[in-house]
Amino acid sequence: MTVDDLQIRSATAEDRAAVLAFCHQTWSWGDYIEEVWADWLADPSGSLRVGEVAGEPVALCKLTMLNPQEAWLEGLRISPSQRGRGYSYPLIADSVALAQARGAQVIRMATGSGNQPVHRTAASLGFRAVACFTPYEAEGQPAQSDEEPLVSFRLLLPADEEATWQWIATSPLYKANGGLYGSGWSWLALDRARLRDHLAKRQVVARLLTEGQSRPPFLHTIAETGWRKNRSDNSIATAAIHSLAIITGVEVESGMEVGYADCISHEGQETADYALLGTTLRRAAASLSPPRLSIMLPDAPGVEAGFARAGYQRDAAEGSSLTVFEQRLLEPASS
Repeated sequence: MTVDDLQIRSATAEDRAAVLAFCHQTWSWGDYIEEVWADWLADPSGSLRVGEVAGEPVALCKLTMLNPQEAWLEGLRISPSQRGRGYSYPLIADSVALAQARGAQVIRMATGSGNQPVHRTAASLGFRAVACFTPYEAEGQPAQSDEEPLVSFRLLLPADEEATWQWIATSPLYKANGGLYGSGWSWLALDRARLRDHLAKRQVVARLLTEGQSRPPFLHTIAETGWRKNRSDNSIATAAIHSLAIITGVEVESGMEVGYADCISHEGQETADYALLGTTLRRAAASLSPPRLSIMLPDAPGVEAGFARAGYQRDAAEGSSLTVFEQRLLEPASS
């Protein structure tokens, strides 16, 4: 058989049993396709595709439109009996064409950092690797009485947008991350508009050095509702920010999700500074139910070591590193 034997089409409800049959042992613990199948099939803006050989589904791929500009390719699966035939190439190419047809400016995907066959296929289709991340998790832990440094962490406010954006935009880690941040198991561009949205939702926490102590104390407010009413017209200075994290979600079933964590440290201090940031996030998560948090950590000096020192561990089920690839389809319109 050759690549030409693979016929790609939209998935139907009748494909479910055949797809789940070749997906159920993707990892040692199984796969998540069964849990998302109905939602993926019903997604009005994306597209769930199957590849079939001789009328039998043997491959799967999902295109998700994270927003009108950013497309995400996920759920790439090929039946174990059909691997090595080059089927990933037409599946990925099909998703690129669909993203272009929907007007996306960029398409991204993530795959295991050791999955060299997919890396080569992505490169041959015009994708480039932009960053590497590893999933970590930790349980919330109540603050100890002797943790005085943690009080310097405060929630930033909409008035702090200019200073916060300048801090992020000039950060070496932000550039090393390709300007991306995590949201679940996908990555989006962290731009000023998204920062503005997170500030409005009170999801940005920072360690402040010299000013801004009028900001709401982070540890005392994450599980409360009153802090959302806090207002301030006075902006902090960019130089006041030492460390920063963006909380992308607080869900009843999964706890806290952190999409971005960054520190600007003196040489040799990275591990200690990231450990303090990681500890603060654990203290905040202790007030949640369930008291747990997850974070995608980039491959950068001091980051993983610091969070490990703070008690974080690689996700037991998804502990391998992921490489994020992207392909620019259309350049953003100039403002």
